[in-house]
Amino acid sequence: MEREGCHLLATAHHLGDQAETVLYRLIRGTGASGLAGIYPKKAKVIRPLLSVSKSEILMYCQENDLPYAIDRSNLESVYVRNKIRNELIPELEKSYNPQIVVNLGRLAEVLQRDEDYLNLITDQAWQRSIKSASEGSISLTSAIFDEHPAILSRLIRRAASAAANEPRGLGYVYVQKILESKGTPGWSQDLPGMRVLITEDEVCFSINSGEEKQKNVIKPYEEELYYGKWTYIINRRLEIGILTEDEFKALLKKDSHAASNPPGLQLIELDEKSLSEAPNPLVVRNRREGDRMWFKGVGHKAIKKVFQEAGISADRRELIPLLACGNEVLWIIGVKRSDRYMPGGQQKIYCVARNLA
Repeated sequence: MEREGCHLLATAHHLGDQAETVLYRLIRGTGASGLAGIYPKKAKVIRPLLSVSKSEILMYCQENDLPYAIDRSNLESVYVRNKIRNELIPELEKSYNPQIVVNLGRLAEVLQRDEDYLNLITDQAWQRSIKSASEGSISLTSAIFDEHPAILSRLIRRAASAAANEPRGLGYVYVQKILESKGTPGWSQDLPGMRVLITEDEVCFSINSGEEKQKNVIKPYEEELYYGKWTYIINRRLEIGILTEDEFKALLKKDSHAASNPPGLQLIELDEKSLSEAPNPLVVRNRREGDRMWFKGVGHKAIKKVFQEAGISADRRELIPLLACGNEVLWIIGVKRSDRYMPGGQQKIYCVARNLA
């Protein structure tokens, strides 16, 4: 755009994309803003074909001899969006309403108008409610609890987003916790990455200070794992071992005869053959930029998103060891594993985390 001196970027999103987006967000869980779908204009991006169906676009291209390209991966029902496009929408059209795509597009259009209005009211409430703002902290007057819940919830999300510098803001569960406080003075709550405190005069959203974060951050580490060898994890009193099935059975037999409480075990199973063909060695380490996890039917998620969904606060994330191949995280130990290298045959190995006494 800069090279060509353009002021707008036009994308090819069409009515089918809009319907898919609305259904996708509805299935995953969302509010009115999510059901508003894709906007026809946002900043310097415009979507002039958003109200036009894919079949109409293809027909126009054919009638006017216009070349076009099709992404063949869209035909594979691997990701949730593709399943919605290739399976769910055709079934809804066949069995429920042949105009479902058009109706979902209209729903998004109506909700966009409603959202524009509610955001305007929220802007006005924000201007009269904000008391102070600094890096990592936002305070609003306690009078925000006199606002309608539709406006109050938006103010809460906006304040949390501004304090944490996180565009996605708080999820429904956390917003609901704050709403249920009813503005009671003295109420406080630790949420992922931040703390909310209500006093007589204000509602303060603040992330951990740099000094507090530093206490919980440990230096980057990475240890390659080898079959049959236990690796000690620094500062965690935890050992990680890669064991064959026979070695794992021997470990269980040994623990079952322990005189005192056996050490706590956590484990995941991995496909040995697939793992042997991985481009990077299997390591245990703390998190780093670019980490992601792969889930069947969803695709990749940023590690930050996985931590957020698991309710792990930002100050704890550096402390949790990860099993990884390159930037592909296979297991947030004790929290969640990915669907990569799941055992599919007879050749499987065990990654075992053992708490030290």
